[in-house]
Amino acid sequence: DSGFAGYWTLRCMKCHRLTMPSHAVHNLQWECEDVKDGDETGERIKPETLTLECPACGHRHAFGFAQRMNNEGGYCDADGNEITGYSRRVGYQWGALACPRVFHWHAIAEAQMSAGSTADMYAQADFDNSWRGLWFRPRRKHAPSLAVIRRHCAALPAAADIASAFFSADTQDNGWFWVVRAVGRNNNLSLLSNGFARTIQEVKERWDDSHSGVRCVMGIIDEGGHGDMPKYVRQLVLAERGLYGYKGGAFGERWAHSKNIPKLILGNAKQYQADLLYYMYSQDDRSNNYWFIPPEETLEDEYMNHLAAMQKVNKKKHGDQYENYENLGQPDHYFDCEKQALCIIDVAYKELKAWRFPVQNLRRGIQKPQQRRHAPSLEM
Repeated sequence: DSGFAGYWTLRCMKCHRLTMPSHAVHNLQWECEDVKDGDETGERIKPETLTLECPACGHRHAFGFAQRMNNEGGYCDADGNEITGYSRRVGYQWGALACPRVFHWHAIAEAQMSAGSTADMYAQADFDNSWRGLWFRPRRKHAPSLAVIRRHCAALPAAADIASAFFSADTQDNGWFWVVRAVGRNNNLSLLSNGFARTIQEVKERWDDSHSGVRCVMGIIDEGGHGDMPKYVRQLVLAERGLYGYKGGAFGERWAHSKNIPKLILGNAKQYQADLLYYMYSQDDRSNNYWFIPPEETLEDEYMNHLAAMQKVNKKKHGDQYENYENLGQPDHYFDCEKQALCIIDVAYKELKAWRFPVQNLRRGIQKPQQRRHAPSLEM
């Protein structure tokens, strides 16, 4: 493992970027049909619907392009950067997508379905080792939800593809969880970095940092509860241009400025919860307004588990609607960070001058979000 250097990655035939690691079989998309054989029922893949979707531009490739995508592929590191001048002394990883003559996409999709969250450990280990070419990772809590969220994985955008970056932090008794999310081409949203700060000075340092070569133009920090923490937040917010406090609640508008407290944003918490859950579970079109997270190999379990903590409530009326999802007892602090990030980006669209938020240089107009669907598909 010490000699490991990168992953064999397929090239998109539309945007011509190396975007699909050969182990990232979650980029395979398909439709299923219900099958009933005697007393047994289940789902079967419809082969004609099977495509490999580029996580960067959303282009859907038919299997006929599999060989060419590999012939024009290359080795990339865990952040999606192409490795050039590679040596014979280092190791590289290939997954099943790198071998279209051996592994047809249909066979890979069937193996993925068989290794779902309900499969035993041996089926899951075989899928990770023999098909993806990776170490076996035991399935975690909320595995179906996590599998859907992983479909948002993609290489980090280049600095030239970022219009502006935004900082968001959620306050706790012992520190602050934070994320930096960028708006880029076609209004796509990409997570650049995340972490935990134990002191308000660390929060300021992360706000001041350059993330993927870009500094944040606006930021937002939760001011609610947690002892003396809101006092430190208020002091930092008042001292830093572009940084705002946040208070969530049931407001009539999506967001509004507080009439009594300077630099405090009042956000409609249920609305932004619903928006984020829609992004996580219902988006199909990666070409615009898509919500991206970094490659799976770089994601922390803590971040992913926080996102998946919000679950539908089966015993509650309309509990399957995103605005009614609830946390059933797991930490969800990164979820709150991401929710607040959507709020501050809304503020930026309305209030930032073009030279500080140059989205028009990267895209044509603001794309309307897709219609929300309340029942997410949680198959592997």
